[in-house]
Amino acid sequence: MTDPTRAVFLSYASQDAAAARRICDALRAGNIDVWFDQSELRGGDAWDQQIRKQIHDCALFIPVISATTQGREEGYFRREWKLAVERTHDRSERRAFLVPVAIDDTGDAEADVPEAFRALQWTRLPAGETPPSFVTRISQLLSPNQSPTPAPDQLSTGSAPSAHAPAPSASATRGPRLVPLLIAAFALLGVGYFALDKFVLSKHSVASRPVASAPGAIPEKSIAVLPFVDMSEKRDQEYFSDGLSEELIDLLTKIPALRVPARTSSFYFKGKPDDIATIAARLHVAHLLEGSVRKSGNRLRVTAQLIRADNGYHVWSETYDRKWDDVFKVQDEIAAAVVKALEVSLFGKPMPTSLKASNSAAYSLYLQGRAATRASDTLAGEVRAIGLLEQAAKLDPGFAPTWALLSRMRVSIYEDYKTGPLQKVRADAFREAQQAITLDPGWAEGHVAMGRVLMNLDWNWSAAGQEMQTALELDGTNPDVLRNAHYLARALGRFAESLRNIRAAAERDPLFYYNFSSLGLGQFMTGHVAEAIASYQKAQKLFPGDGTLHGNLSLALLAQGQPAAALTELERKPNLTRHIFLFLLPRVLEALGRTQEAEHARVDAEAKYGKSDPYEIGLMYMAHKDLVRAFAWWDRAFQQHDTDLVYIKMAPAFALMPDLAVEPRFRALLRKMNLPET
Repeated sequence: MTDPTRAVFLSYASQDAAAARRICDALRAGNIDVWFDQSELRGGDAWDQQIRKQIHDCALFIPVISATTQGREEGYFRREWKLAVERTHDRSERRAFLVPVAIDDTGDAEADVPEAFRALQWTRLPAGETPPSFVTRISQLLSPNQSPTPAPDQLSTGSAPSAHAPAPSASATRGPRLVPLLIAAFALLGVGYFALDKFVLSKHSVASRPVASAPGAIPEKSIAVLPFVDMSEKRDQEYFSDGLSEELIDLLTKIPALRVPARTSSFYFKGKPDDIATIAARLHVAHLLEGSVRKSGNRLRVTAQLIRADNGYHVWSETYDRKWDDVFKVQDEIAAAVVKALEVSLFGKPMPTSLKASNSAAYSLYLQGRAATRASDTLAGEVRAIGLLEQAAKLDPGFAPTWALLSRMRVSIYEDYKTGPLQKVRADAFREAQQAITLDPGWAEGHVAMGRVLMNLDWNWSAAGQEMQTALELDGTNPDVLRNAHYLARALGRFAESLRNIRAAAERDPLFYYNFSSLGLGQFMTGHVAEAIASYQKAQKLFPGDGTLHGNLSLALLAQGQPAAALTELERKPNLTRHIFLFLLPRVLEALGRTQEAEHARVDAEAKYGKSDPYEIGLMYMAHKDLVRAFAWWDRAFQQHDTDLVYIKMAPAFALMPDLAVEPRFRALLRKMNLPET
């Protein structure tokens, strides 16, 4: 007699019977009971009742999706699909039930299937050809409390790799649209698909052999918040799902007993198919928090699940159906639930709560503006972000984060694009930073925003130092605060302090390439060239597309007396950031004895970038040891208030010319900028 707890119901259109038979035969060969009816046309009440009973009793329901089902608007299989989805509402969240299988290239984005199917990870079995690994996976889902034996071809499941992407794709091999609730006890390499929200399967597999680490190396009270997935109908709320994840990171980071990697590192895996054990090991955490967001009008549905990384167990999960205006309450409840589930001590202090906006439309604009600042690398994109933030500030002038981000964006645009006039930029940025501090003097980011204005626009180092110190006292483990404290120490030439802050930032944000690029610069400036090269290479692995990293590595190779290798490194990335390229190319060519080419490169650089980048042109001539021209260009940079000039004490070129520090003209320039001469 068939045991329903070990039975699989196979649902298919009659035209797909041959492919369904292959799947059925493979499962039965693996000792799995399959309810496989071949009498779709028979019908009748008795037959109908039998099918209903089987769907009610089975342990797993496998709908077979194809071009056939796509083309048929009516069919008994659609009734079966509906019954299966209805059954999920009565099932425990601890057990997977729906396991969609596509037997051709029918895409999950456009498929005519229940929404519940679209939210799952689909397995692709072309023409029904079924590898042993799929059979193993089904066996595991049927017996979650047993440790399965890996199949020989475990890495070839026949299913598409699970993509860690928040937006849908036309590609039929892309991953699911919902980050799932992991519930099964063990999983195999390349498998691990478990239930979420009663029926959703995970897009992150759980490795059968977790990444090894030294005993006690990963703290038990540690968690990474992965980007929540946008499940809204139009898939147009990614800015909100990302924003929710980031707010949760900020909340949990405020708990001293809990280790939480920064947003940049947690979001590093967005769009990548890495399994849970790999993600956790690279982030050095014991737990992961995943989830999804569905927003429709003023209604909001947030699903969150806390997963233990070493075995894939779900520790806690919850679904919140609320009004959009309750988003801050949802964030606070999720954070509090995580703290309770992990038994984290608050040392008698109250649970941190979200910074709350009073206007939901303004908060939405703020999140859109924040997303735009991160997505854009053009002036037009950053101006658009400013516009969104200004609208948000007008609708809700009492929300401190909007003002702080506005201030920082104005400073950033002036730094990157030299847009002005300076007096207006400075006045607006100062006013906005001051507004953020006034609204919430205990929030570190407001002080960071003010510190940036005082440092980059005012060159008021003492006042900037006070603001950065306040930010460190308020939130000294925040990587953004640490990085900005590093910037100030770097400008002042305090190498040890600069290195200490950037190392601390890297500890909290281990996958952000810029931390290692900055660390490499500090190591280079203190004479540790080999260590600098290692840091630059690590940064390159994290972000191969940044040309500046190739420039930095080229300079380090030049310092090691390897000009040919330095030129090769430059040529690996011809679209280097222009100031690195301007400074380095002539220097490297000169070191190779190609003096005429070096001179042509200098002339070309001066003609192209003299108006916009006087500081970099000065560096170029300083490297050529033409100090007359170098100081002439730096004087022009001073007159233009070129913000790059603030880092003149730690320009990497100086490591190649240490006697510049005692040059009278250099010391005079430092005095004009209020920078210490030593």
